Amino acid sequence: MIYRDISNESNRYGVLGWSGYGDPSVWPASAHGMTSGAAELLSRLDKAVDGEYNALRTYGALVNMTRDENFKDILESIRYDESTHFQRLSHIYATLSRGLRPSLTDRPLPKSFETGIEDSIQDELNDSKFYQETSPYAPDARISQVLMYASHDEGRHSVWFTYIWNKLLHH
Repeated sequence: MIYRDISNESNRYGVLGWSGYGDPSVWPASAHGMTSGAAELLSRLDKAVDGEYNALRTYGALVNMTRDENFKDILESIRYDESTHFQRLSHIYATLSRGLRPSLTDRPLPKSFETGIEDSIQDELNDSKFYQETSPYAPDARISQVLMYASHDEGRHSVWFTYIWNKLLHH
C-alpha cells in the first residue's frame, strides 16, 4: 500500500493534518465537546428562548389591555406562533446543551397598549434579522429551517403590529 503525505491537503473542514480527519476545532459538537460555532449557537438560542418567553408575556398583557376584538384575535394568533417558537427553540437548546435549560428573565411589561404595540414592531423586526443571522450556525438543515420559519413569522408579526399601530393612529 502506498501512503501519501496529506499534512498540507485540505477539505471543507480545513487542512487535513496528520490524522486525515481535519482540524478537531471544527468537528461537529457531538464529536468532542463544543466548537466555538456550537457555543455561539447555544448563546443565541438562549437569547432567542428568553425573547420568545418575554414576547408571550408582553402579548398576553397587550391582549388584556385592549377591548378591540380584532386586535385581540391578531395578538392571540401572534402569541400562538411565539409559543411554537418558544417550544421548538427550547427543545433545540435542551438537545444541543445536553439537558440544560435556557435562562429566562422577566422584562418589564408595557405601561400602555400603544407603547407595547410600537415597541413590538421594532422587536419583531430585530428578531427576524436575529434568526436569519443565527441560521448559519445551525449544525443541520432542520434546525436552520426552524430558525428561518421563525424569522418569517417575526417579519409577518411586525406587519400585524404595524397594522394595529396604524389603526390606533387613525382613530
